[in-house]
Amino acid sequence: MTLSTCKRWTAAITTGAALTATMAAHGQIGSSVSGAVDDGIAREAIGARADRLKAMELEPFDAELWGKLTEWSGEPVTAASTDGKVVLIGTWASWNPTSTRSLAALDRLAKQHADDGLVVLGLHHPTGWESAGASAARMSFASAHDADGAWRTGLDIDQDPDFYLIDRAGQLRFADIHTSALSKAVDTLLAETISDAAGTRAGLESAAAQREQDFRRTRALTRTVEMVNIPSVSFTAPSAEAYNDVKWPESPEMKGDENSNRRGQEDWVPQAFALPDAGMYPPGKPDTNGKLMVVYFWNHEMKGRAREFMRTFVPQVDLLGRQYGRDVEFVGLLTEFENDNNNRRNGDDNEDWDPAKLRTVVEQTHRTHNLKHPLIIDDPGFSLQTVLRSPATRGQRNSRDEYAWPYAAIVTSDGLVRWGGYVGPEFRQSDEVAGYDDFILALQRMIDRDPGVKARRKAEAAYIREHGGG
Repeated sequence: MTLSTCKRWTAAITTGAALTATMAAHGQIGSSVSGAVDDGIAREAIGARADRLKAMELEPFDAELWGKLTEWSGEPVTAASTDGKVVLIGTWASWNPTSTRSLAALDRLAKQHADDGLVVLGLHHPTGWESAGASAARMSFASAHDADGAWRTGLDIDQDPDFYLIDRAGQLRFADIHTSALSKAVDTLLAETISDAAGTRAGLESAAAQREQDFRRTRALTRTVEMVNIPSVSFTAPSAEAYNDVKWPESPEMKGDENSNRRGQEDWVPQAFALPDAGMYPPGKPDTNGKLMVVYFWNHEMKGRAREFMRTFVPQVDLLGRQYGRDVEFVGLLTEFENDNNNRRNGDDNEDWDPAKLRTVVEQTHRTHNLKHPLIIDDPGFSLQTVLRSPATRGQRNSRDEYAWPYAAIVTSDGLVRWGGYVGPEFRQSDEVAGYDDFILALQRMIDRDPGVKARRKAEAAYIREHGGG
């Protein structure tokens, strides 16, 4: 996937071609046995469906399902032919262009791991099989017709494409994973022996027990002092040199290539970004002292599946806030974009950009989703451009819309943007564009490495010791 413009991105999702519909479990990175386990494989399911799929993982795959596939394009796959192998199942439908495009990714994995014990199955929707022949024939793996929907029911499939993996021990290991996680999931299971795979449940249960023990030890240490009750503790801010010495995660979208106007990562200069003193909803500026900040960009006039995507992503930020809230402040910035007719929407030269009307939009969005993190309206100077462009690259672009949506930026505790990228769920076909998993990984590494976060945590630890925390 090459970098999309805001205009192209909006047009693509409006026609349903660019996104899978959900992202909320994109925060659910990992399956769980007795608690959350971060296995690094992002799932797509949310709510009750996520719970159902979670219960199916690490259980023996229902071998009877193989006998319910009667129409094939390619050599039929059977329970016997998958014994001791890793099986990747990708759902598709001949009438669904998003799912047919996913066949290329499956084909690449099938060819890459042909001798490594990977079996790939294309599972076709109950309808449209009569038109599937041409697409299926171009693939190096077999596709089968789920004529009566037995597989869709058995695997709780809700859309196309969905991806599932069976490990060498015959367990349904990963259910409905992100397209961006396909390669990692396949590599993870191929690296295991049959005995490794069979012992996964015991290993996860042991790890969960260890985490519970560690948690109880930490609770005993802190006694009555809770992190949420720690007041703002003063500390000496690290020097600028301390930040310059850190190896920050690279942002793929800021590296570029020889055929683009982007300069290299070494030429990109981190830009200052600060929240205004007023204009937040709810009122009140968050305390970013010794914390990172994540700013994501959204717009209420995004249409079609883009709108659907934002309805799942914006509430998802609250989940991230609960997970990383000790060290990160999250803010949603209502900003302008260009539509598929190349007309600016909501811009500072557009009469629709009425602060009074937009304040109502922000307040309604916040209340509708019952958000815990603040929302704010972009300023006339277009702060998205400030975040994305440095002095080294300024002047090389003719427009501000050369980045894929949805976009988020990570600001380190010294107030500089050091990572920015697309945070959508599309499968990455190149190293030019980030993805949701890249964003989460970058955020975790920046929390661990940020000098201001370390200094604040050290001061908080001292406060706990001084107030009865051991």
